[in-house]
Amino acid sequence: MTIGEALYEERQKLGLTQENMVKGIINKGHYSKIERGLENISIDTLFRIILKHHIDISDFFNKVKDNYYTFEDKKAEELRL
Repeated sequence: MTIGEALYEERQKLGLTQENMVKGIINKGHYSKIERGLENISIDTLFRIILKHHIDISDFFNKVKDNYYTFEDKKAEELRL
């Protein structure tokens, strides 16, 4: 799952519009592109959104980590388990 997909999923669970999800952080147009995978999000902006809505950071990163691991990272993780 990408970061945008995970943000979309969290927003749906919270019952928020895109505008309410990012109010006071970034503009809705940019956020919409992040959810659709058309633009990247800065770590600062991601943390601000996550913390604003009390989203569990560990759960969030567990959702997205496999999408960002390299092949070597995935193999090392498999060996550790």
